[in-house]
Amino acid sequence: MTDFQFASPHYLYLLCLLPLLIGLWLLHTHQRRKALLRLAEHTALRRLVAGMSPIRLHVKAAMVIGSMAFLIIALARPQYGQRTEVDTTDGIEVTLMVDVSNSMLAEDTGDSRLNKTKMFLSDLTSRLTGSKIALGVFAGEAYPIMPMTGDLAMASTFIENIHTDMVTLQGTNLAAAISLGMKNFSTDNEVGKALILITDGEDHTEGAKEAARNASQKGIKVIVVGVGSTEGAPIPLPGGGMLTDEGGAPVHTALNEQMAKEVAEAAGGFYLHLESMGAAGERLTSELSTLKRKSTSTSFSKANEQFQAFTLIGFLLILLEGCLFTTKYALGRRLKLFFTGRTFINRQHLLILLIAGLSVQAQPTMAQNKEYREIHKGNTRFGQGDFDRAGEHYMKALRTNPRHTRALFNMADVFLAKGDTHAADSLYEQVIRYETNRYVKSCAYHGRGYIRQQQALHDGQQKTNLLKEAIEQYKQALRLWPQADETRYNLALCQKQLKDQSQNQQQQKKQQQKQQQQQQQQQQQQQPQPQDQQKQQPNKQTEAYQNLVRQAEKRTLEKLKQAKPYKRSLDKNW
Repeated sequence: MTDFQFASPHYLYLLCLLPLLIGLWLLHTHQRRKALLRLAEHTALRRLVAGMSPIRLHVKAAMVIGSMAFLIIALARPQYGQRTEVDTTDGIEVTLMVDVSNSMLAEDTGDSRLNKTKMFLSDLTSRLTGSKIALGVFAGEAYPIMPMTGDLAMASTFIENIHTDMVTLQGTNLAAAISLGMKNFSTDNEVGKALILITDGEDHTEGAKEAARNASQKGIKVIVVGVGSTEGAPIPLPGGGMLTDEGGAPVHTALNEQMAKEVAEAAGGFYLHLESMGAAGERLTSELSTLKRKSTSTSFSKANEQFQAFTLIGFLLILLEGCLFTTKYALGRRLKLFFTGRTFINRQHLLILLIAGLSVQAQPTMAQNKEYREIHKGNTRFGQGDFDRAGEHYMKALRTNPRHTRALFNMADVFLAKGDTHAADSLYEQVIRYETNRYVKSCAYHGRGYIRQQQALHDGQQKTNLLKEAIEQYKQALRLWPQADETRYNLALCQKQLKDQSQNQQQQKKQQQKQQQQQQQQQQQQQPQPQDQQKQQPNKQTEAYQNLVRQAEKRTLEKLKQAKPYKRSLDKNW
């Protein structure tokens, strides 16, 4: 970055006050002149105030207004040029995979297993200063949440927002968690690597031991942290009540230490029960300290701040204004008026000093300067399509302020561009929680609606529910920012897709009913008839014979009707 720019350009709007001050000064000068003319005529007045210099009054006013202008510019933090700084860290690479299945809601540890896990991870990240951390969640399948980074503040933000709804497929697939966690590590063999699984051990899939052995062969230390109790507890639901099985009985879940230990032993690692967070954190930190640490240096460019020069010029102008006399060659009298004078200019000294103090106090710290710089550089990288580097800059900005909504929103866009919709949706949710600006909050709702709309295109079973959720998100966005045309278009498109989906379902239902009716008719035709009915139904040959007999009888009767009667002679023997 070599161009001139302002880090806080919104302060420049204060420059609009300067024309108002100039107008007030001119009005004051005019009223002062009218008041003096009421005391004496112009010629006599010039003799009375022969030592007064009107030009110096205007010069002093210009100095005051100029001082204010320079101090306002200093508030806007002008920047020009750049310099290179080097950030050196010494640590290891750690991937945290957190179980978010419904069994983690069980409260057999005083609090829910998931809440205890989050507190443990927050404490662990504070102990891993200088190391790099990656984060993922798993249940029936595994998803990445945060790539490998040295921003521990960013990691704490993601840990705080872990919940069981992040994975829809239930279960505990340790094999998928291990396989995904291995992908987060770098190819550098000079740095120690550790994969930490936090789970209750209720694995319902196969392949966890094989995946653990594969990780061990690649030099990754596998550590399994078991959370929960072996006695177990029922699983509460977020809306109230308990999770039940098909028979209506409450589902009971317990820590499966045997499974967790077998997975850890298969990888040559160790198992740790999360009972006391302090003791568990110390032991885990002790184990991680045995891994090989490596120093890494990251160079980055930093903008040169130029506000000091503008602040100095502003102070010099106000100082010169205070030393400039309004009378000619009257040092002693001017010094008296310097403290007791009641001119328009002296009334503004307090305001100038107040703005000067604000100018000094408003200058951000070095960490805040880095925050704004990283967001600006991240935006540049994002525009170039380099999403990985853009994400690194945004996460560096979030190290200073984990609740910086602009950085959170931009980081969500990075995850969305990379196809990680779960992480993007989580960050949009944080923006909605912390942001007060209606437009930015509306954009976050739009982003959540867009994610659900895209998911509906690939998930036929949940398409209707996803479209309904997308419609609600778009409606929330329009309530906050009604003039958002893109949101309104997406809302109309979702409503049309939902209507088409409903029509398709109705057509499919009708077709299924028609097919069922046809199948039933075919089954009735193919079904053998009872024996008594078979007895009642004549054979085809018998029926044909009977028809012939009836026809012969009919012909005989017709001939009898047409023939004349005749008399037959009989030989009687009586």
